[in-house]
Amino acid sequence: MLAACFLSAYVPALSQDASGLTLKLDINSIEVSEFFSGARVVASGDLPAGSGLIVQLSGKAESSSYLLKGKKGPFWLGTGDVKFKGVPWIVSVRSTGPIPEMLSEGELQKLDLGRPGTAVKITIPDRDNGALLKAELLRLKERQGLYDFKGGRIEIDSRGRYSCSFRIPPEIPPGAYTVSALSIADGRVSGSVSRILSVRHQGLVSFLKKESKLHPAFYGIIAVLMAVAAGLITGLFAGRKKQTSISGS
Repeated sequence: MLAACFLSAYVPALSQDASGLTLKLDINSIEVSEFFSGARVVASGDLPAGSGLIVQLSGKAESSSYLLKGKKGPFWLGTGDVKFKGVPWIVSVRSTGPIPEMLSEGELQKLDLGRPGTAVKITIPDRDNGALLKAELLRLKERQGLYDFKGGRIEIDSRGRYSCSFRIPPEIPPGAYTVSALSIADGRVSGSVSRILSVRHQGLVSFLKKESKLHPAFYGIIAVLMAVAAGLITGLFAGRKKQTSISGS
């Protein structure tokens, strides 16, 4: 499993690197409405001859709190909260090969990879078992489909044009996300370039998001009413379908 959050150390605000590495996205912004079911973003560009490539999609690193559970007898019970710092909402990596084989040992150490194959710089203040908790958080994010460290496929044609894609989940929060590319030559990072992917909420999704922060009680009432309405509508259609089935037999 390979993460490349270390890309941030090599991502200047450039649209084209001096080495000839380029990067463009087929879409630069995503509008999330109540009917948004996810999207796919394609990253492509030119890769210098003979170079390897790592491309990463990542979100802004933020603080997050999680309920910590411990086993007491036969039961798993909450034992308190644990706060993580530097947690990106999403991390997805594509590469032309296994990253430890693409980079020299010195370069891997320089990039502060943390546990083998990862470089998510998550910290847990005042915790003796921080490394264990970080590993558990990474596994949780992977199971949720938000962290993909496996280095998915990058296609490269005969002219040195590369292409790869990233899945954007429907529950993605609004904000600026970074797509970064690194060219690798002789075990070292030889070039870098990045693009910003903007995600905005609109319509009912935007309204509910604002209300949840400004008026949580009002938001709770709306959420309950929407759930009741959805249940009534579902029951109505199910009832009609049943009646149609009976009358036609």
